Amino acid sequence: MAQFGFHTTSDEAATALRDAITGKTILVTGVSPNSLGSDTARAIVAQKPAKLLLASRSAHKLEEVIASLDIPQGTTVQPIELDLSSLEATRKAAAEIRDSVSVLDAVICTAGVMATPSYEKSKDGIELQFAVNHLGHFLLINLLIEKLLASEHATVVMYTSEAQSRANLDFLDDLSYNEGKAYEKWTAYSNSKACNVLFAVGLAKRFGEAGLRSFSVDPGVIVSTGLTRSVPMEDFKTLGWVDDNGNLNSAIKAKSLAEGASTAIIAAFDHRLTNKDGYYLADGVLTKEGVLPGALDPAVADKLWKVSEDLTKQAA
Repeated sequence: MAQFGFHTTSDEAATALRDAITGKTILVTGVSPNSLGSDTARAIVAQKPAKLLLASRSAHKLEEVIASLDIPQGTTVQPIELDLSSLEATRKAAAEIRDSVSVLDAVICTAGVMATPSYEKSKDGIELQFAVNHLGHFLLINLLIEKLLASEHATVVMYTSEAQSRANLDFLDDLSYNEGKAYEKWTAYSNSKACNVLFAVGLAKRFGEAGLRSFSVDPGVIVSTGLTRSVPMEDFKTLGWVDDNGNLNSAIKAKSLAEGASTAIIAAFDHRLTNKDGYYLADGVLTKEGVLPGALDPAVADKLWKVSEDLTKQAA
C-alpha cells in the first residue's frame, strides 16, 4: 500500500486506493469550479464509483463541474442542490439523497465559507460561518446516518484548517458573539473550523462501534480556491501569506489544488486508518500536531453536539 505525504496528489491517492472507491456510493459537498470539491470529484470518478453525488448551493456550478468530468461507463453522477445556510434546504437535500441511494460509503464535506467580513446570520438566525461550516453538515450527516451505517466501511470526512488551532471554544456559550458586537471574522472562522474536528470526535463516539469512521482534514494553504473570495488582499498581507506586490511568501508551504484535495481522499478510503489512532489528518497522515487540545476533548465534543441538536432539533 502506498505511503502518502505533503506532495501526494488527489490522482495519486485515488489511484492507490482504487479498490476502496470502485463500485462505491460517495457524496461530496462544496462542489464548484476550481474548488477542492471539484478536484475531489474528478479524481474519484476516474476510479469508477457506482454513484457519485455532488452537492452545491448552485445548480449552474454543479452542471459546469459535471460537464467537465470524464465519467466512465457504469458510473452515475447525480447533482444535489444543497444550501447549508438553511436547515430547511439541508433537510430537503438529505431527503433527496436518501431517496436516491440504499447505502452511502463515504461523505466528504468540503463546503464552507471563510472570514465573512461582517457579522451575518444564516436563514435560521445563526452566525453564518458556524451555520455553514458546521451546523448544516451536522444536520446533513445525522439525516444520512442510516445510509452510512448500511456500509461496511462508512466514513465521514470534514474539512477543517490549521486555523482551528487559534479557536476560542468559549464561543459555544455565546454563538451570536454578543449579537455581533464581539464578532471578529478570523476568530469566528477558527471557531467553526475547530467544530469540524469536534464533530469528527462526536461522530466516532456515537457511531464508531456501529462501524463508522470519522476524520477531519487540513488541506493546507491553497490560495486559488473560491473559499478566499471574501478575503481582501490586505488580509493576506497581514497574515504574512503575500508581500506588498501580492506575491506568495516563500516561507509559506502552499499546495496545489490536487495536493490539497488528496488528504480527504486518503481519510475516506484508506481503511488502515482508524479513530483509535486519531481524528485529524494533515499532509496525508493522522497527527495530533498543531491541533487545539480542546478540539479533541470528548467533553467539548459532547457540548457542541448538544448545542447542535438543540439548534437543528435533530437528535442522533
